[in-house]
Amino acid sequence: MACAYWLDGLVRLAYVFDDDALLAKAKSRLNRMVNGVLAGGESFIYWQPKAVLADGFDNWGHSHMGRALVAYYQASGDPRILAALVKVYRDYPLPKFQADFPAVNGIVNLDPMLDTYLLSGDRQVLDNALKSVRQPSFVKVVNQWNRGDITASHTVIFYENIRVPAILYPWTADRRLLDATLTILQWHDQHHLLPVGLCSGEEYQAGRGATRNVETCNVTAAPWTYHWLTRITGQAKYADRMERIFFNAAPAPVARDFQTMSYYQCPNRISLSLLDADNPRGR
Repeated sequence: MACAYWLDGLVRLAYVFDDDALLAKAKSRLNRMVNGVLAGGESFIYWQPKAVLADGFDNWGHSHMGRALVAYYQASGDPRILAALVKVYRDYPLPKFQADFPAVNGIVNLDPMLDTYLLSGDRQVLDNALKSVRQPSFVKVVNQWNRGDITASHTVIFYENIRVPAILYPWTADRRLLDATLTILQWHDQHHLLPVGLCSGEEYQAGRGATRNVETCNVTAAPWTYHWLTRITGQAKYADRMERIFFNAAPAPVARDFQTMSYYQCPNRISLSLLDADNPRGR
């Protein structure tokens, strides 16, 4: 299910560019998910029983497939896609929310779940999403973040999870949910922000400095969170942050022919390869 990251990007690019080859590639893969669910599958991992979602990685990967299918429906308008999304998210088993991020968490299925409700109007989908707000673990995290009790952790998962309280704010009118996300973002920038618009991430957050690195995963994870904050608040500063990341952090690690990349980038790095006696200038 980790390939769902790729599918989420593929289907969007395919429709933006109206590229027949990309469209065929995206449809062949995503239609398989839709058909599997409508033929009796209990989740987007349609070939397995729902019990497989007890595994944290599968639950998390499922969210990105949901995002890809939401994009597919928005672009194509095919009602079968929306029917599959509604079927899965009416009773989807959201896991407990956690204050620290030692591993991926399927709570981010709230992203496509809430979009599924917006697109379908199916109240059962929204009611299922709002159950998470009443979880004792969720309440604990929101209270903890609002009082500034924040622990450094894995940066990619940090960017994925910090938006979770905020995306439930429009449906609850509970300002503490939005404030929890904004508080942790402010802390993040204060201690770890680099000039490219991203916070350091050498797997875990690594503070500020010219030799601190950013993982390429964060180039996609962070803008998705800022995208949600733009939708929720209407404030242009979050769109500005996405632009800053896109034009500074996105191109840096990728070769001009898009055939190779350097997974880590840092503000003071001048070469994709290390300098040595045989390669004194780098490459």
